[in-house]
Amino acid sequence: DSEHLKEDLIFLFDLCQTLDHIQLEPSFTNYWLICGVPVEKEAEYIEHLFEWLSSNERNITTKSRSLFVLQKLTGKYPDLKNELKMRIHDQLDRNTENFRIRAHKVLAQLE
Repeated sequence: DSEHLKEDLIFLFDLCQTLDHIQLEPSFTNYWLICGVPVEKEAEYIEHLFEWLSSNERNITTKSRSLFVLQKLTGKYPDLKNELKMRIHDQLDRNTENFRIRAHKVLAQLE
């Protein structure tokens, strides 16, 4: 139940931030794709999403899902489009071919 999960995402995210040895970003990006980003923490989570998208330490799954969540958020916050486009262009040559394909699709949809 995505609505029930969404109610607990803030608590779960805060709890997971205290666990340094576990990377749960792929899970949260997936949850946010399914449920949406909790409004109460949108600004903070948007910063995390941009950070994960740009990080050399995050895997392609996290980067791709961050990309898709941010793309969804541009519908609500059109001002994010330019920042997202810049970050995507910055990441094109730093990732796999599959990521580049996804990124180009997102760029086309942002136009």
